[in-house]
Amino acid sequence: MNALFRIVELAEGKIFISGKDIAGLGTHILRSNLAIIPQDPVLFSNTLRYNIDPFGQGDDAEILDILKKVQLDKFIESFEGGLDGIVAEGGENFSQGQRQLICIARALLRKPKILGKCV
Repeated sequence: MNALFRIVELAEGKIFISGKDIAGLGTHILRSNLAIIPQDPVLFSNTLRYNIDPFGQGDDAEILDILKKVQLDKFIESFEGGLDGIVAEGGENFSQGQRQLICIARALLRKPKILGKCV
């Protein structure tokens, strides 16, 4: 992952994505096209909307569509405040599985070229 995100540069060899050597890509462009779903999900003390779309790039319809894809749509309908409901520190008001699904939704909303899971 460090090499894929160019946190460290390769000593030898090359990594290609869609036929392009990532060494020739700017790190901002490269990293904006990659997403990782962490084993231990990270949620912020903020709204559910912020946790799914921290950069405010998606509209409600997109966010709700992603939540349906990860099968959280029914839960969100009953969540106090809906998308604007407050996420407790560390996401304590969600189960471990729900936290993981929220992280998956966050990654999917970005529409990355590559989506990976860290273990």
